[in-house]
Amino acid sequence: MQKKPDKLVGTIMVDKPLERISIFRGILSIFLVVLLFFIFSYCVHHDAVIVTGSSMQPTINIDSDNKTTYDIVFVNKVADFKRGDIVIVDFEDYSSIHPTIIKRVIATEGDTVNIKWDEENQKLLVYLKKAGENEFSLLEESYIKKDPNDPSKDDPGAIACATSFASKSGWEIDPQYINADGSVTIPKGYFFFLGDNRGESWDGSEVGPLSTNRILGVVDTIVPNGTLLNTILKEVFGLKLND
Repeated sequence: MQKKPDKLVGTIMVDKPLERISIFRGILSIFLVVLLFFIFSYCVHHDAVIVTGSSMQPTINIDSDNKTTYDIVFVNKVADFKRGDIVIVDFEDYSSIHPTIIKRVIATEGDTVNIKWDEENQKLLVYLKKAGENEFSLLEESYIKKDPNDPSKDDPGAIACATSFASKSGWEIDPQYINADGSVTIPKGYFFFLGDNRGESWDGSEVGPLSTNRILGVVDTIVPNGTLLNTILKEVFGLKLND
């Protein structure tokens, strides 16, 4: 009598590829769910923002003569900030034209800051004594705008930053935080901020430290003009300056 084929063996041989496909689909489904959750969470917590001023050049750039040439930044609305971060600040009480501004955090509560102009070397010197420390240190700032004719010097307009800081005219903080040497200790719940383009920035050198409640978000991504993502944001999502 002829022996029948072993169907069970045949079934096992056929099912193994199907099991692999099923596992792959499961892994792919989990990956897509996680990816969609990440995208959704990112969109909820972030805003894409066009920077319309020049106060953060050369870090964030715009061509004022060409309204299609500008960087775009992503702002995290829930992140904590620290020294060196670029933040969006509620400035409506100071300017109806610029109700929000973008600046760099230089000092936080408990820090002491002083600003001077080095006439001999044509440099703006920012001294920082961090909370809990006893000595000032010169802040290394590779990001600030330089003199276009001599990169070893700071932009000549930066002297205005030192002048405004020295006068402290119109500052709202209690005078007790202004020290005899001209430095300023940042009160609890406040921060001190400057633009990277010190000669073209309305910032803490003019208005003093501000409440941290004014910080609307922290920049975590800069999308430079000319990149693919910058182009997509402009052309597909309509992030364009008004004419």
